[in-house]
Amino acid sequence: MAVADNKIIMADEINNKVIDVKGLVKSFGTAEILKGIDFHVNKKENLVIIGKSGSGKSVAIKCIVGLVIPDAGQIEVLGKSTVGVSHDALNESRKSIGFLFQSAALYDSMTVRENLEFPLRRMDKPLTQAEINSRIKETLENVGLSDAIDKYPSELSGGMKKRAGLARTLVMRPEIMLYDEPTTGLDSITSNEISRLMLDLKERYNTTSIIITHDMPCARITADRIIVLNEGKIIAEGCFDDLSTASDPFVKSFFVI
Repeated sequence: MAVADNKIIMADEINNKVIDVKGLVKSFGTAEILKGIDFHVNKKENLVIIGKSGSGKSVAIKCIVGLVIPDAGQIEVLGKSTVGVSHDALNESRKSIGFLFQSAALYDSMTVRENLEFPLRRMDKPLTQAEINSRIKETLENVGLSDAIDKYPSELSGGMKKRAGLARTLVMRPEIMLYDEPTTGLDSITSNEISRLMLDLKERYNTTSIIITHDMPCARITADRIIVLNEGKIIAEGCFDDLSTASDPFVKSFFVI
């Protein structure tokens, strides 16, 4: 690997981009959040984005999925632009993307089974009830939540809610996963379990992922590559071990765990 402009560049980087972001700019009022950042994610790679609160981490992935409209820049997902396209084109792109919110975003009035059924019944190509039941059963088994299939969110622990939210996303078989602070609010043991589950599911479902986190043990477990944001700019990039020994004190400060 080489170091240039304080960014660690991986020499063996694979030119197989699933997500490609160039010159991404976003402001809210007078606050400049993203100042022309460039990054990409390769096929079956877990990219972790870290930075202080307000550095633009969550804004970046919300731009990718079209929840926030960038002021400038280009975003391609699976070779197709998601900026300045029609509503139908954006929705088509979203079908390949799963988004796990911090809160898990479950419907409180539905059981776990019903939470997973809901998106399956809205698919363009309808599934039979037997196919729906089979997919739900398999997905819940893969996240270790089979016994909670008929429980409501209020009956679940924080870790179980994260698993249920993850299952509801994975049941749609997305090619890309976007995780926004997936271990927030969890104790260290449960956080470790969720992090290892994310790593296992990447292999099981062959997903490409972006993970936004403040949880450095989570980053250490899940990351193939990490980028560091500071004041709207990417200031470092590399694997966990290399960044943990970076000379830049701001970068190194994240890796004191």
